[in-house]
Amino acid sequence: MKIRKKITLVYSLIVGFILVFSSLYIYSLSKKYSDQLFYTRLKERAFVAANIYFEKDELSPKLYEHIQKEFLHSLNHEGIVIYDHSNDLLTKDEKPIVDVPITIIDQIRQERYLQFRDGDRQSVGIFYQDNQGDFVIITSAIDDMGIEKINHLKKVLILNFFLTIVVVIVTGRIIANQLLLPMKEMVDQVNRIRATNLHLRLTENESKDELSELGTTFNQMLLRLEKAFESQKQFIHYASHELKTPLTSIMGKVEVVLNRSRSEEEYRKALNVILMEAERLNKLTNGLLSLSKVNYDEDKILFAKIKVDQLLASVIKDLQTHVPDSKIRLFYASDLPESYFLNGNESMLYSAFYNIIENAIKFSGKEEVCVCLEKKGGELLVQISDKGIGINPEDFENVFKPFYRQQNALSYPGSGLGLSIAERIVKQHRGKIDITSNPGTGSVFEIRFLI
Repeated sequence: MKIRKKITLVYSLIVGFILVFSSLYIYSLSKKYSDQLFYTRLKERAFVAANIYFEKDELSPKLYEHIQKEFLHSLNHEGIVIYDHSNDLLTKDEKPIVDVPITIIDQIRQERYLQFRDGDRQSVGIFYQDNQGDFVIITSAIDDMGIEKINHLKKVLILNFFLTIVVVIVTGRIIANQLLLPMKEMVDQVNRIRATNLHLRLTENESKDELSELGTTFNQMLLRLEKAFESQKQFIHYASHELKTPLTSIMGKVEVVLNRSRSEEEYRKALNVILMEAERLNKLTNGLLSLSKVNYDEDKILFAKIKVDQLLASVIKDLQTHVPDSKIRLFYASDLPESYFLNGNESMLYSAFYNIIENAIKFSGKEEVCVCLEKKGGELLVQISDKGIGINPEDFENVFKPFYRQQNALSYPGSGLGLSIAERIVKQHRGKIDITSNPGTGSVFEIRFLI
């Protein structure tokens, strides 16, 4: 069932329920009021009948006849019965309209006043004391006019219910269509978006309702998807190019060597070239695997409390082992060294620091690389500075892109993946990398972590 139908149905059911409840409440109150009003009239007529009956000796025959005609027989199907203390009927009617059980008469004597009904007939009984004795007077009649009014009210309420429900369904449908019109337009716009036109966006209105928020959120998702698709396209383009180069070199070298018989020295040189290209291919493959790992969902990364100073010391020790002629110095901004704690993934942070420091060593030649650790406010700062070839300011935005290499770095070995991997790891640890550099004077990479 579509949402507009659900809205119309729920809206109609709620209004219908309220209407039924209010109609029943009005009907019950009206009927109760009509019955009580008629009971009051019967009670008054019971006292009038008592006065007339027991005081008739003091009235003239004409006055008694007039009162009896005007007051005692004006209600529909009215009947008046009087019982003495022995429950004997005192009225002269041979067949009274009211047939009252003895139990009711006894109850009237006990409670002094009682109102009861039998179907449409309403009755009121009073206990009347006179100098002639104790009596029970019961007046009874059918409120034809009241019943007719209540029946008319019932018909009006039922008709009003059905007419109102029809109006509610129609208006509910119109309101639902108006409310969901922006959603229909949104669906039409979404259906036009394909992988080839991810630059398209949903129209955002100025209202601050939930549909507007949904449109804004969807546009943000499209922006992320567009960036991801573009990054993937670039990644595939660069990866295919970088993988093709060493493979082409290996295949070409093998074809040349197999073209004719060679000396042992020539075979050795060819194998060294193939080994070098194979190592380059291996590093490139490992870099691609590392890049794919850092793209995992952050919820799947295990974080723990680690000591950054010890981690940096371990990275520097390993680099000095792998690059024996490197010069790296670790120092702290404060006079008294302390343990710098950070909540993160130790192996991932190791890879990030390793790649950045290794990059600084590669472009610094035999110059010293400095690593400084500092706490400042609510941040932990790791500053890595070198005296290498530097970076052009216009390349700052590109150095973290996979496979990107600036013009003055093409003569150095590498695949252009190290800084990209490091930058993504730092982001996953709520960090940021700032670069300060000028060509020929070296570079400073400042990594900031929130702690």
